Order: sequence, then C-alpha cells, then structure tokens
Amino acid sequence: MNLPIGRFLPRVAPKVRALCDKKFGKENVDKIFPEEDYQLAHNALFPHDCIHIENLGGDIEKLLNKRTTVGCFPWKFRGGEAAFARVVAFVD
Repeated sequence: MNLPIGRFLPRVAPKVRALCDKKFGKENVDKIFPEEDYQLAHNALFPHDCIHIENLGGDIEKLLNKRTTVGCFPWKFRGGEAAFARVVAFVD
C-alpha cells in the first residue's frame, strides 16, 4: 500500500486497496499508510545510504529462522537509482 503499485499493476492496485479497506476499514488503512509516509523506506533511508532489497523470489521459505549472510550483486549502470540484482543467501 505504500508503494507506487498503481503504475506497475493498474488492474491489481484497486483490488488490493479494496481488500485492505474491507479487512481493516478504510479509516484504519488511511491511518496506517498516511499520504505523508508515501514510500517512507525510500525517502527516509536512501539519503543515509541505507538500501533495501525488495521483490525477492526463490526458495525463501527454506531460509526462515536460519542465520545467513546475504550477498547482493546488482547490475551496474551509470546514473541509475535501482537495478536488477542477483541476491544470494549463504547459509552458515
């Protein structure tokens, strides 16, 4: 709810919002995701060189409750803000 999902999935975003409104109540969703906190993880953390990895796939459930070292190997290009990356979990 706190991402620009509407631009990427315009047919899905209204359905997701409607389900959240139904489950939690529209007024509660508006409190949980206020407009001023839009993309808070991006806007608050990135200026401090804190990065995050999102939309991971694969066998994540095999790593639950395990200590790992995570390696992130992004595609390098000039002037970019985000990149495709290979993310690898090394199990200790």
